[in-house]
Formats: sequence, C-alpha cells, structure tokens
Amino acid sequence: MFYHLKTRRSNFLQKTSDKITKFRGIIFSFLIIFSLAYFWQVTSLSMKGFQIKDLDKQIQQLKKDSQKLELELTAEKSMMNVDERVKGLNLVEVKNVEYLNVASPAVALR
Repeated sequence: MFYHLKTRRSNFLQKTSDKITKFRGIIFSFLIIFSLAYFWQVTSLSMKGFQIKDLDKQIQQLKKDSQKLELELTAEKSMMNVDERVKGLNLVEVKNVEYLNVASPAVALR
C-alpha cells in the first residue's frame, strides 16, 4: 500500500517538475524576446537622436544661407546699385514734366 502511495507521489512530483521546467522555459523565452525588443527600441531611438541632430544642423545652415541671400537681395535693390544700372542704360533725363488735369471724371457711354 505504501508502494502505491510512493509511486503516486513520485508521478506527481515528476509531473510538477515537468510543468515547472516548461514554465521556466516560457519565462526565459519571454525574457529573451523582451530583451531583444528593448535593445531594438533603444537602438532605433538613438539613431533618431542622431538624425534629429543632423536635421538641426541643416536647419541652422539653411538659416545662415537665407540671411546671406537676404543681404545680397538688399544690396541688389539698393539705390546706388539701381542708379549705376540706369547710368549704364544711357537714358535721357526728363526736364519739363507736364501733368494732365482732368476737371470732371466723365466717362463716355456707348
């Protein structure tokens, strides 16, 4: 009778041991999967950080270029530059300017 109890207890312990081993395997698998996912996420975030830094540098460079172009545009639009261009066209200066004064703003009808 005790042999039968020992056998049942041995079978129970063996089944429990198998379940614990499977549980440990599952936990270990999840641990590896989550570790890999964490590593992948940290790596991608650090890469995004470098990309953001590069884009910030590009923004700063574009701002500098824009300021330079605005200065060049202002220089090209300056009166001295326009006067020099006009002199280069050999235009004649107007001396007597006559303006037309209209007494009543009448419009012709059809």
